[in-house]
Amino acid sequence: MNIEVKSVGFAMTDEEKQIIDKKIERFKKNGEHLTDLIFTFTKEGAAIKAEAVINFKGGPRGHLDELDYDLRTATDKLVDKVQIKITKEKEKHTPKRA
Repeated sequence: MNIEVKSVGFAMTDEEKQIIDKKIERFKKNGEHLTDLIFTFTKEGAAIKAEAVINFKGGPRGHLDELDYDLRTATDKLVDKVQIKITKEKEKHTPKRA
């Protein structure tokens, strides 16, 4: 699984990078269901737009975004959305017991 983090329009500090890396660490255990997980943080005026593109094995693709004035808050909200999306997709492909 490939995990990538990008910033557009601003430079992230080392502290911000560490916070984001710690948040996305939990997705590494979902490696058998994902091929790519790409996070992009873009400066839009005074706000930060956090986006995630999720490529699942087997074809489906997800795109999620969050807009907030604080990078940490935007990251928290986006990570929660990504976790919900991954869980739903895993449930779709998990065989049901009879």
